Amino acid sequence: MADRITSDDLFIHLKKIELSKDTRALEHALIQIMPRLGFPYFALSERASDFNKAPDYLLNHLPAGWLAEKANAFASVENPVHELCRTRKTVLWSDAPKIMSMSRRQSDLMNRARDHGLKHGLTFSFLAAAGGSFLFSVARSIPENISNLEIVASRYIGYSIIEKVVSLRKASSPNNINNSLTPRQISCIHLVSKGLSDQQIAKSFNISAETVKEHISMARLKLGVKRRAELVYMLTKAGLIA
Repeated sequence: MADRITSDDLFIHLKKIELSKDTRALEHALIQIMPRLGFPYFALSERASDFNKAPDYLLNHLPAGWLAEKANAFASVENPVHELCRTRKTVLWSDAPKIMSMSRRQSDLMNRARDHGLKHGLTFSFLAAAGGSFLFSVARSIPENISNLEIVASRYIGYSIIEKVVSLRKASSPNNINNSLTPRQISCIHLVSKGLSDQQIAKSFNISAETVKEHISMARLKLGVKRRAELVYMLTKAGLIA
């Protein structure tokens, strides 16, 4: 890892994670840092309370061909690494066949993952302080051994990512959004969701189009998003507009 990234670089990227405004910014931060750790592929997923259900991806930078095949050919097969993560905090993928009895289909799943370029990797299991069970997986396309330093650094990054995801969820809760925005800002976003232009919204409230733009810009700033569509999505999901 020392040839790829320094401790100063790691600190800079962890700061980017901390300052991320949404999951897209988080994914971008990971795309920058994980290849330098030797892991161009990664995924963050949340486990359902029912372990028989597949985890839901929150962040995903895995080969598209593998994701498609996994969804179609292995939808009913539990990933053996995920199974081991029920009782272990860190699992090297290469260790799975050594410490558990895998079914033929589970062996096929791991072989096909390697065929898609996921030659060597590991998965971390986390329980977030605010609740929730998460899996953070990293992988490389060459069968190179993974050092203890790479394991420690990757686990710390995974912990930082999960804490940020939980923080973003809290910030985007209905109560927090409602308390952050003024009634007029919410009303403007509601009309944006209906397809009205700034001029039409201004006419509805007997204000100027510039004032409408200011309301929407301030809402974007408060919620940390760049696009109006993101505002509409967040408020719709929070049940503040319909």
